[in-house]
Amino acid sequence: MKLGNNHEVPPSACTNCGELLDMATGVTEDLNDDPMPGVRECFTICIRCGHIMTFAEDLTLRDLTDEEALAVAGDKRMLAIQRARAIVLRERAYVEDAIRSGARQVGVYLTHENFNELVDNAMSKAARAAR
Repeated sequence: MKLGNNHEVPPSACTNCGELLDMATGVTEDLNDDPMPGVRECFTICIRCGHIMTFAEDLTLRDLTDEEALAVAGDKRMLAIQRARAIVLRERAYVEDAIRSGARQVGVYLTHENFNELVDNAMSKAARAAR
């Protein structure tokens, strides 16, 4: 499996959790392919809640039809994406634990918003460093 480039798509809310999504990254088995989101049998997974959707013709998000859901269920790309998402969530949990522990050690109270901002920044920096 290969990740393609990031592609901007019109901001659209996850149909499950409402998270605003505006980027998509293709996943393919063809190492010469750079998959672009569109209506050609593409699906996407919300990075926040894991909900599976597809793109409408205007590249906004929509729920899968029953037929599409059956077709996607055994897709190798789906399995690869879900594995990668699980790794990211596990790593995020480690970062959250470290930030909570550090804040407790120095006696700092973090609001939910400040906490999430610190975690998001740490995750972004780690992702950039891994490239």
